[in-house]
This record gives sequence, structure tokens and C-alpha cells, in this order.
Amino acid sequence: MAHEIRTGQDLTNYLRAQSEDIAQLRGAWRVSATDSLNGRSSGSIAHDPEWERCLRAVLAKSHSQTLDAGARACPPKWEIAEKADLGSPLYSDATTGSYLVPQGFAAELMRVVGEVSTMYPLVKRMKMTTRTLLIPTEASAATMAWLTAESAGASETLPSFEQKTLTAKVLAGWIAFTESLIEDSGVSILKAFSEQFVDDLATRLDLAILGDGAGGSAPWTGILDDATVDGAAVSMGIGDTTWANVDVDDIFAMIEGLTTMKYRRGATIITGVAIADKLRRVKNAMGDYIWRDALVSGTLPTIAGYPVKITDNWPADGANKPVALFGNFERGFTLGERIGLAIQLFDQSSFRATYEEQFLRARSRWAGVVTIPACFSLLKTAAV
Repeated sequence: MAHEIRTGQDLTNYLRAQSEDIAQLRGAWRVSATDSLNGRSSGSIAHDPEWERCLRAVLAKSHSQTLDAGARACPPKWEIAEKADLGSPLYSDATTGSYLVPQGFAAELMRVVGEVSTMYPLVKRMKMTTRTLLIPTEASAATMAWLTAESAGASETLPSFEQKTLTAKVLAGWIAFTESLIEDSGVSILKAFSEQFVDDLATRLDLAILGDGAGGSAPWTGILDDATVDGAAVSMGIGDTTWANVDVDDIFAMIEGLTTMKYRRGATIITGVAIADKLRRVKNAMGDYIWRDALVSGTLPTIAGYPVKITDNWPADGANKPVALFGNFERGFTLGERIGLAIQLFDQSSFRATYEEQFLRARSRWAGVVTIPACFSLLKTAAV
């Protein structure tokens, strides 16, 4: 008899009909194109070959009490720690039955990340299919020369390239909650939790792309911590050790730090909220404000014709600290996306039966690298 399996619940019912312990494998299946958070169901169940082999092995044994070698070889999945005993993690889906939230919903979450994050829309983004990705970057370009006579020959050009490496890093977190919390909430609490993870992802991407300006950025070297970018930074005048002292000459010196239109073209100014408030009051020698507010909805304010974006994730004030960053971010920084955002619900564990507990885990994998440091000009406060 054919069984139509379209949702996680359909799969659970089918597995129970075959064998009690086959529910151990439910977590290997992923729900796609289903808004389970909002109670809507459509689409199909997808799986990987390794788990299909395990499932077939268990089905083949019918109702025997001993799993065969094929079933015992099923690999463990997520690791979730019990709240009351963080030192004793629970391994495999045999204990923590789980499934992923729909791919369609995950795509919507990533769209929101792009709206919340300051840096994510600016930089170049690449999909990664492996843990590492090698990126060729231009060191010197191919050139041509005018020929002085029809009989003259063209000269060989020798372009050169450098190689940058993207290595995916993992960002993850989880929440434990009870069935009662779900039942007593006036809103979709799972959707609320997911949106909290989205906000945090946007913040952490901004911090990782920018860096902290003190050489301690993680999981990769951010723009503010890049040795070449920092080494060529423009410094404010002696004694100007705080943002409050920034003036029009400082801003223009930063812009002039990009000496070619090749890098100024498409450039943006990035700064923090408090600094932006200060820049709104800075005037030029003619007494005019250098800050120009956006005249059309959806556009950005400008300074000297260049758009300004403001972030909450700017380093703290102090001597020798970043004030503003000017550059072509799409050319100068590459963000690799291995897994944008995967949110997985564990709702079939023994802790649900005993303590009403369920778990929601968010996991993301990203890589970042400064590809062309010359694309950026950094303004810093004076060291003394």
C-alpha cells in the first residue's frame, strides 16, 4: 500500500504503523516548503541517501527487537544538552527526534537578515558548496599600449593574481521551552524565537564583517582589523582622541585616502550612530552642513555625494579608535554563505514526554575575507 508522506506528522504516523522504534529515524527527514510555524502544510519530505539506507534497514527487520547492522550504523545527528545537566549531552535522533523548519520560511528569514543588517547588503556574497572556497583576486591588471606604427608589434602584458581563502565558521544557539508556553502564548512563539535568531545573526554578521578595530575580531579578520587597511588609516589631528572632535577636514582626508575613482566609484561611508549624530552638525568653511539628508524615501543621506550607512555595531570611542570607514565594500570584501540559517525543532525527545520540554536550535555557517584592502580608507581618532 502506498503512503503519501507530506509533513512531519505524516511521517511519524507512518513510522509508528511500521514499528515503535522506527520513530528513532524521524529526525533524519527534513520538511520542505511547509510553514509549520504557522500551521500550513504543503510540499514533500526530502532525505539524504545515508539515512534512507538506515530507514530501509529498519523497515526490513519488520517487528524484530534487534536492529541489524545497517540500522545500527545510522550516524548520530544533533547534540542537545538537557537543561538540568549540561554535562550530559543527548546524542542522535534516537533520543532527540527533530525536523527542520521549512526551506521557504528559512529563505524568508534570510531576506529579513538583509533588511536588518547594515553590512550584509553591501558586501559581495557567494554561495559555498564546501567548507573552503578559494577566490582569485587581482594584483595587477592586463594592459594595452598604443602602437606607434603599423609595423610595430604589441607588447606582452603580465597580469597577476592573488588567492584568498574563505573558510566556513559555525554560528549556533538553542532554546528550551515547554508545551505549556506554546499553549499559553497569544502569538506564534516559535516564529518569535526564530525572529530573535534572525536579529542576532544580522548583528553578528555586521560585527564579523567590520571587526572591532582592536585586532580581536572573530571568526575571521574584519575590515577594521585588516593590517593593510589599518596601516593606511587616516588619523585625526594631535589631541583629537574622541569622536567629538571630528571635523570636515578629517572626513575629506578619509575620502581622499582612496586615490583613484576605480575604488571611489560605488563607495559608501559607514559609521556609528553617535558619530553620525555628530557629523550632522559639521559645517564646511562656507558654513554649510556637509551632511545631506535623503530627499527620497528608501535612499540614504550623503556626505560629499557619497551615501552614508549607520550601524549599531561600531567600536567604542577612545584614542586610536575607528571613526568612519569609506570604501567600495562589494569589491573589497567577500562573504561566503555555506548555510544561511537552519532552524531545527526537536519535539520528539524523551524530555517532551517527561518534562514537556522542546528545543529550537538555530545554526548558520559563514566565511568572510577582505579581498582588496585598497578598496577602503579608514578614519581613526588620534593616538595621543
